[in-house]
Order: sequence, then structure tokens, then C-alpha cells
Amino acid sequence: MATFRIYNLTSYPFSLSAKLSERVQIQLAGIAPGSYKTVENISQSDLEANPDVRDAILAGVIRVDQVESASSDAPALMSSPLDANSMGQLGVLRYTMAAGGAAGTADDATVLTALPFGIQILDVTFAPAVVAAGSTVTLRSLAGGLGTAFSSALASAATTLARTTLSTAPAAAAASGLFARRTDRSVTGVLTILYVRP
Repeated sequence: MATFRIYNLTSYPFSLSAKLSERVQIQLAGIAPGSYKTVENISQSDLEANPDVRDAILAGVIRVDQVESASSDAPALMSSPLDANSMGQLGVLRYTMAAGGAAGTADDATVLTALPFGIQILDVTFAPAVVAAGSTVTLRSLAGGLGTAFSSALASAATTLARTTLSTAPAAAAASGLFARRTDRSVTGVLTILYVRP
């Protein structure tokens, strides 16, 4: 269980009511623009499984940052593939990116070294927390700025949600890596990947 801050990224007061499980429901009323409210003793998986929370994150309405955790679990991928009718669940992979060092040098933040199965990436967003002028973050299959780009260059020069502008839904094969290539290693924030398993 952990503590999270839910930030309002809009220019108007925002309220959120979401049932996360049979035992957990959050009621957040009147979060001021640019401000946040704290929720405690909930899990990241509960948050990401709720469609209202997930849609608000992907729409750039809110940002959710973990500020305290009882454990530091690695990102987990939903493993259910599409069924015979091509129906299945969407998966959300959320990666909190820490600083890699002093500003001015490019580096890679490792999201996953090797996917356990292939996925199709439907959307990628980045919510910057610490920014650097002129900087970007790009999701790629290899470190060092190499391999396949799974997103466009996501702006990280301001604390504004950035969304990929790729016109395709790239496929990442099993054993492919997921690396966030940032042009400035001082940049931090939350990278969110929406995917489906074919």
C-alpha cells in the first residue's frame, strides 16, 4: 500500500469520485488548478484499474505521483491476450522516472529491459515533474537512442502533459526493451503507456 498525490492539471477546480475496489473508494472534491490532494493506503494497481482515474490521466486532466511506498515493485504487465473475438483488456504501464544526474547530458531511463510478451502500444504520455529547457523524452526499444521509436519526442521543457503524435500504433515484440531516452538526464516525471496484448 502507498500514498499518492493527485494533481489537477486543468485551469478549473476538479473533483474525483472513484471506487477502486470493494473496500476502497476515494472522494476528492474541489482540487484547485495546479494543486493536489493526497490519498493514502491504496495500491497503484487499484488506481490504474479504475477507468475514471485511467481516463483522467490519459486525457491530461490529472497526474498521479506516488510519494510513499511500502515496497518498490517493478512495473507489471497485464498478461491476458485478445480472445477469439479480438476482445481483451487494455493494459496501462506507469513508470516514475527519477533523475539520472546533473543537467546537460542525455541518458536512458530503463522502463523494462525485456518484455515478457509482445504488445501493441496505443498511446504514450509523459507528465514532467522536473523540467529542462528544450528537452524531450522518447520511448524506444533500445538504449542510447537506438532501435525503434515507440513514441514521438515528448516535450519535457514544461510541466504540461505531453502525448505521442505518432500516427501508428507500434508493435513491441517479446524480449524488446522499453527505454525512455531523455535529452537531459535531470528530467523527472511519470511516463504512462497504454497497450493491448495481441
